[in-house]
Amino acid sequence: MKKSTRHVNDNAGQGHFIDDYLAYLLSQASQAVSNEFRSCLAAADVSVIEWRVLSTLSDHPQISVGQLSDIVMCKQPTLSKAIDRMEAKGWVARSLGHQDRRVIAVTIDKPGLKIASTLLVKAKELEESELSGFSKKEIQTLKKTLRNLVRHCSNKGVLDNSSEVSEPLARNDSNYGSATRQRS
Repeated sequence: MKKSTRHVNDNAGQGHFIDDYLAYLLSQASQAVSNEFRSCLAAADVSVIEWRVLSTLSDHPQISVGQLSDIVMCKQPTLSKAIDRMEAKGWVARSLGHQDRRVIAVTIDKPGLKIASTLLVKAKELEESELSGFSKKEIQTLKKTLRNLVRHCSNKGVLDNSSEVSEPLARNDSNYGSATRQRS
């Protein structure tokens, strides 16, 4: 995969507004980190939303469509269409919730788990490669800061699932999405 040759202005605050704008920096970082993994998804014929669903279901035995929508940052109608496609491929199944029969729950089937397992390994390898220039402490600090930013924005009512294909692609942290789930 060809690496981006985008210029990054290291002189924060001395360049153009965009060079120091948080949303732009986050978007640049997200794109830089996820470009190679996107090609892995394309090769596996898995969309970004399908990947998010599979990675979420790989460590949740059963989850409601509403919760899944929050975690994968996708509106429910779009998610339902993705789940339809994934059901047709034999990757997931829908059923009535065990605790509340009005709730539709989603579970992962063996073929979906096999794909998720393969992609999780690749995602972890690529993440390790992308972060190889950082110390373990820097990586922990970065992830903690990003989680705090998500929590902060979520608590202010800023965060929603309106972006259909927003980043991140990989969801390796068990706390990921907890801020948005608390709103439900």
